[in-house]
Amino acid sequence: MALPKDHGVKGKRTLDDVIDDIGYGLAQLKVVILAGGCWMSIGALKLMHSMVSTSISNEWNLVGYQRGALVSACFAGQALGSCLGGHLSDKFGRRAPCVAMYALIIIFGVASITSWGFWSLFTWRLALGATFGLGTAPLLALINETTPSSYRMFNNALSACLFAAGGIFASGLVWIEDPSMQEIEWRTSIVATVLPAVPLLLLSFAYLKESPQFLASSKRHAEASEVLRDMQRLNTASSVDVTNWSQMRNDEASQGPALLWQGTYRFTFLAMCFSAVALNYSYYGSMYALPLLLPGKDMTYSPAASMMMAALCEPVGYFAGLLLARYTTRKGGLLVYLSGLSMCCAMFFFAMCTVRQVPDELFYVHSWANSKATISMSGVNLFNQIGFLFLYTYIAEVFPTSCRATALGVCGGLGRLGSCCAPFIVEHFVHHGGVSLHYVLVATLCFLNAFLVVKLPIETKDRQLGSIQGETEPLIK
Repeated sequence: MALPKDHGVKGKRTLDDVIDDIGYGLAQLKVVILAGGCWMSIGALKLMHSMVSTSISNEWNLVGYQRGALVSACFAGQALGSCLGGHLSDKFGRRAPCVAMYALIIIFGVASITSWGFWSLFTWRLALGATFGLGTAPLLALINETTPSSYRMFNNALSACLFAAGGIFASGLVWIEDPSMQEIEWRTSIVATVLPAVPLLLLSFAYLKESPQFLASSKRHAEASEVLRDMQRLNTASSVDVTNWSQMRNDEASQGPALLWQGTYRFTFLAMCFSAVALNYSYYGSMYALPLLLPGKDMTYSPAASMMMAALCEPVGYFAGLLLARYTTRKGGLLVYLSGLSMCCAMFFFAMCTVRQVPDELFYVHSWANSKATISMSGVNLFNQIGFLFLYTYIAEVFPTSCRATALGVCGGLGRLGSCCAPFIVEHFVHHGGVSLHYVLVATLCFLNAFLVVKLPIETKDRQLGSIQGETEPLIK
């Protein structure tokens, strides 16, 4: 599917023009499956870690903070890995970290089942989290840099659906084994969760190509043209000239990561870091809170079934985000996500308070409270996915090629602070006021985040990456 031609400024044909002219097709789908497949392993393992936390705690007689630390270890490792992976990707390329990520997931995932106690499992999960971080920024950069301007949101949604598929896969494994989530054979479940990474490792090693944007910014024009020829072949765009083009914006003359602290980039970068912290706390805090909250409630469905319903809302959220993206800007989409998430959090909080207080004999009231809790719980997950889609698409678009992966990595790494803190904050709420207070905190973060989004200076919807950089250059100094 070729896009209308827009040959940039002063009639020069740029790399962005060539990618737009090649259009969307099998080339982009290949990148989504081979690079974005990492999301499936990440989504499955992260949710599985939360769902087996009670079983591990029972087996080893862990206290609350230890149970929370085992989940936070993965996020702490990811924070470190994200910063390193983004920087390395901007220096050495996008492909290598993506391929290495699959291999390390298999190694550390399988190694974790040999753990004999808290500290050994903590160490393996820290290493596994660092692996997640190593590949996250490169895969996001690779997907966005090989996609035509008008299809970036769509391609990000497709890759995010693989994350949701991983969560659904993990939920299904637990549902089959133990719907009550009290006595899960966690070692077997972890191994089963890791297995899909094996074929993805082999396929990505054989067929995944480097980003043409990275190659061009590294002055490797011939190699970039070779990747473009492969994209041209897969998309049957034989009429497109993939050899005569220039890198319109001189990324090589930019200052790399230092650019993030200059002019308009500074506020945008800091606002995106806060947004990532708030979003990660909301999503992973809920992922940790629900397995603690649901087994103690007389809900309509079993805890595992309720978790499965919430996981199924993730792909729905991505497609809702795609529909929203057709009618609103990137900043507008972020505001919709924040408004919807805060309303669902408030609804879930009050619904769970009602469930706790209503006697069982008042079935019609109890049933209505359960319905509100189920709907709002699913809504929280749905709006979180809309947030992930708009936030990381915006970060990948607004920063230039020379520091794009670094920005994605640092924002993602700092975002993991929210993930790391979430289990400890939720465990604190367990003993002081109730787990449902997590949702009050999320609603508060949404309000603060919305204020920052309103102040963002640059809109990126359906624009070539070079033209976005062109708009920001005069504002840097």
